[in-house]
Amino acid sequence: MYLYLIVGFGILFLLYSLFLANKFISLIRKKELKKYWSIIFYFILFFLISYIFYLNFLLETKMNHLFSLLINLILLFGSLFVMIILKINISLIIHLNKEGKELREAHKEVKESHETLSKEHKKLLNAKLELEESNEKLNETLEDFYTLRLSLESKTDLKKLKKENKDMKKRIDGFKK
Repeated sequence: MYLYLIVGFGILFLLYSLFLANKFISLIRKKELKKYWSIIFYFILFFLISYIFYLNFLLETKMNHLFSLLINLILLFGSLFVMIILKINISLIIHLNKEGKELREAHKEVKESHETLSKEHKKLLNAKLELEESNEKLNETLEDFYTLRLSLESKTDLKKLKKENKDMKKRIDGFKK
């Protein structure tokens, strides 16, 4: 009686393994991997049918008790092995899919930050160019001023020159603010 139960549990494990294999195949995204796992699915189905035939054989014949027990235990642990491997693979695929999703989200955030930084960098470069142009204009104005001052210095008196210098200083200080 227990021999039949052992084979019966093996059949149940293989039925559950078929369910797990089908679930695993639905989690796989690559067609080539799906093809290989479909082959494994059909192997499990073949083993399930073989277990059913073996159970039928046990019911119809009398075999050596020890030999039958050994075969039944091998079949039981084989079906248990298949079921455990499928459970591990499903857990692994679910975990990898979750981490892949997290990586895609992190990549998206990094990409958005990079784009924002690139825009800000362009703005800073434009501001730098504008400042350089303004500095160049100020330098040209100062050169013109000093040239004018030198030419006027010889033509004007000292009191008038000091007054003009104070006025110019106020104007230049106004540029700085």
